[in-house]
Amino acid sequence: MSAQPPFAERDQPFWEGCRAGELTVACCPRCDAHWFPSQDRCPACGSSEVGWTGVDPEGVVYTFAVVRGPRSDGIGAPPAVEYPYVLAVVEVGGGARIAAPMVDVDADAVWIGMPVRARFTPGVAELPVFHPVEPQIA
Repeated sequence: MSAQPPFAERDQPFWEGCRAGELTVACCPRCDAHWFPSQDRCPACGSSEVGWTGVDPEGVVYTFAVVRGPRSDGIGAPPAVEYPYVLAVVEVGGGARIAAPMVDVDADAVWIGMPVRARFTPGVAELPVFHPVEPQIA
């Protein structure tokens, strides 16, 4: 099992969900808003009554960036990263948005509104990756 990723203590339910293969986001019992990363107060109504709820791992690409090469400061990506890759902000259940890498898709085939699904590494608390719901033609 890998080391625990750094996270705010209040985000532990998210990471535990990832370890269990579930997508969990912060929610407000007062106004039913959903968000990620967590905050001490609801960003919609300001309530301090913050909870967590599981949401459907399917969502849509809200926005994205294609990374085509290593950073300009000379520090490259981890060895497993291949260029180009896509970092997407995906809107999931209730409107929460999660920034995560996309896999199994050509970087030039990603589009805003693309249906995607979260994929987790079994037993590991790490950010999920997203892949297209339907196979894309490259």
